Amino acid sequence: MHVPKKLIFIAILFTLFSWASAAQASSTPESAPEGFKLIDEAAGVQLYRKNYSNGVPDYVQVLDLSMGAQLVPLHGGIAETRPGKGSYDGDDPRFYSKSVQKYWADLNAQYPNAFCVSNGQFFYMKEYPTRLPFPLRIDSEVISDGYDLRGFPEQKLLLLIWPGYADIVPLDKESLYNTTALHGIAGLAEDARKSPSKYVGRTFIGVDDRDGNGLAEIVLVFSTRSARQKDAAAVLRSFGADQVMMLDGGGSAQLHCQGMDYVASERLLPQALGIVAAAREVDALSERASMDPEIPEKDNSAEEEQRKVQAGESNAQPRQQQKGIQPVSIQNSPEAVNLEHVIWVPVSILPLAVIVLLVVDRVRRVD
Repeated sequence: MHVPKKLIFIAILFTLFSWASAAQASSTPESAPEGFKLIDEAAGVQLYRKNYSNGVPDYVQVLDLSMGAQLVPLHGGIAETRPGKGSYDGDDPRFYSKSVQKYWADLNAQYPNAFCVSNGQFFYMKEYPTRLPFPLRIDSEVISDGYDLRGFPEQKLLLLIWPGYADIVPLDKESLYNTTALHGIAGLAEDARKSPSKYVGRTFIGVDDRDGNGLAEIVLVFSTRSARQKDAAAVLRSFGADQVMMLDGGGSAQLHCQGMDYVASERLLPQALGIVAAAREVDALSERASMDPEIPEKDNSAEEEQRKVQAGESNAQPRQQQKGIQPVSIQNSPEAVNLEHVIWVPVSILPLAVIVLLVVDRVRRVD
């Protein structure tokens, strides 16, 4: 049976295209829940949106702390520390409030990779400067104990954040003070009575141990202008959250990213959450270069060593073997190509190349 060459080459091209498509699909990240579309991303962070025909959008930020993304607690200036007046005999300070746009400007000035800002904790709206009902821990220091020790018994939770992972635990004095966590933001359980059945602004947070190593490296932040409590919790669980916690909502619910309001409100906030993407390698290289702008003096030692060798005056070892000088390692070079991602390409296409050669050889024999 004679097979036309054109048909053979078409089959080969189709095989190559199918293989490339399969390889690309296998390398894409885990897909989002149905209806959610990726609208922005940076290193270690993504922002998803789901539109509704008869409602307002839901937004979910996905932070991979293991990649270097950060959740940074922010707060307004402290008007009065009020030492010893907190729930656990610590401080119960009064905070000034700021707009979410001001928080964004401050975050963006401090972190070149700033991604988003959302509202954070509940606060006492009947006084100003205001206080936080639940604790706040920043940079290993408890900024506020909060004032509401008796409210919501068994329903207060604490988000703890370490470099690279996070956890949500029941709130008490021990979990707040006897921890190695860098940050801690307190909130409420998903079933706490905060108008649970009303469609109002919501901000929920969740954690997910996506790689199954026992540490939750993923933090999820849900924001919307209209949802019930169970809806917010369900969205985070659809993204994989193992645990969820409720933050402030209603008119406080806000989300501001890259100079744009996604969930807008004019309410000023005493406390907010800053989302920061992982630092890019090119930024780190630029920073290192800018730290040492001076041009080094010319090193004539190599020329001098060569002269001595030619004159028979030197018995020195090769320069790379001399004490204090190490061979250059491609793995330690910041500009190095990741060979792990390069080598698999020719290896994986080797069987396909063999098939193509066999087909071509068969065609030549038939002809």
